[in-house]
Amino acid sequence: DGRNRRHRRLRVFEAFAGIGAQVTALERIGIDYEIVGMSEWFIDALHCYDILHNDQDQEIEVPSREEQIKYLSQFTFSKDSMKETKLNLLKPAELEKLYVSNKRCKNYGSISEINATELPDMDLLVYSFPCQDLSTGGNCKGMGKDSGTRSGLLWEIERILKVLNEE
Repeated sequence: DGRNRRHRRLRVFEAFAGIGAQVTALERIGIDYEIVGMSEWFIDALHCYDILHNDQDQEIEVPSREEQIKYLSQFTFSKDSMKETKLNLLKPAELEKLYVSNKRCKNYGSISEINATELPDMDLLVYSFPCQDLSTGGNCKGMGKDSGTRSGLLWEIERILKVLNEE
């Protein structure tokens, strides 16, 4: 009998998070949810997500530059969404902003590097994979499995779901 169940917020993980379009949709249709984690490697998108979906007054203690780099080195980030950015080349303010956004967003990093067994408990995994390589703008490179295209990253969802379904 559903009348005796306590209301619980939907626990959501957003892959290929970008600026958070998937969770924005949940918000707009009135779903009570909480973000338990997300996956994003593009630095600008991560900052936008942080601004749009997190309390900017939430204090994040910022350690030394060395400790910031040590923590952030677990992940791969990109300033241009195409190639990896070396953390030690970021200016102090850029590194600190990345550290704070990554912590506040509960970012698990690049989809291709996620260990599915380390993901938080969730009720829903949402995603909107990169579509650039499906258009003429992306030279119609496609999304074939193991193609190495940005759109081909969709197959990482299959990899993650297979592991989650085994648990």
